[in-house]
Amino acid sequence: MLPVRDGVQLSADIYVPKSAEKLPAILSITPYGKAVYRAHPRMDAAWFAKRGYVFVGVDSRGRNDSEGTWDPFGAQHKTDGYDLVEWIARQPWSNGKVGMIGMSYQGGPNGGLPVRRRRILR
Repeated sequence: MLPVRDGVQLSADIYVPKSAEKLPAILSITPYGKAVYRAHPRMDAAWFAKRGYVFVGVDSRGRNDSEGTWDPFGAQHKTDGYDLVEWIARQPWSNGKVGMIGMSYQGGPNGGLPVRRRRILR
């Protein structure tokens, strides 16, 4: 579970490659259940991990195993994404570079973040 600013905990699966060096990360936030990252051919977490990226798949607020209230158009979805990018960048396995990926709804949370976080987000 990953914390966001209002104390809600978001459920995440984190795929960290075996490496002694710090690595870039890819974040994806989904309302469809983070199991999609083990099954979808274009969103396969293991594929990214094999290529040297940490993959962080997160259930959206209020969906599946995450706490909070589901509101896909609420401002908290953007602040959740911002908080997750910041959390990832502080981890011992992170080189401070975070990208986001997503199709359909999963692409939506990406929209508000580049303006808010230009240094970390790629």
